Amino acid sequence: MPPEDKIRQTFGMTEDMKRWKELVEASGLLEAAVEFSGCRSSHEMRHAHPLRTRAWDKLHDMAASKPDQVSFLKDEYIDVSNNLRHWNTLRFAELTVFMALTAGLINAMYIGKGAQSFEAGLLLKCAGIFSTLAFFVLQERTMTWFHAFNRRAIELEKELGFRQYMDVPRVRVLSGQNSIRSLFMMILAFWILMIVRQPL
Repeated sequence: MPPEDKIRQTFGMTEDMKRWKELVEASGLLEAAVEFSGCRSSHEMRHAHPLRTRAWDKLHDMAASKPDQVSFLKDEYIDVSNNLRHWNTLRFAELTVFMALTAGLINAMYIGKGAQSFEAGLLLKCAGIFSTLAFFVLQERTMTWFHAFNRRAIELEKELGFRQYMDVPRVRVLSGQNSIRSLFMMILAFWILMIVRQPL
């Protein structure tokens, strides 16, 4: 049995388990015990339970050893959520830069000097292949960080009783990451085809 539940039972707080957990999460163990008992202060609570001195001392020891455990977890949860937003935003920022660069290379290949010179055209197509591979690696690395923070967010939710990330529907094939991978593969195939079909 968790030590918090032992304290709750010792002081006769057995009628509302859900309310007890809410108080512990919101205020901490000592404050939850005082409020749950109906007393106005810890001093009044101690006098209301004079025969439970050892249990009262245990309550103080636990509250002193972990005064802000729930608060720390909530702070970390906020940081993790901010990190998830950061990496998700970065993911699409990278994709935007990549698409703009690809459009510029294609424009130069068909309209600029690349359309008139074999060497320039070949150089632009090689640059297209290199940029596609480079941004693909960046996308995969970004998603590695994103998934790491997502796993940590789920772990924290289990501790805090939240369900924001745990209840997100999971898909394997038709996922956003796989759709981005398909886009990169199509663009890479386009550049390779342009090199193969380039007239000598």
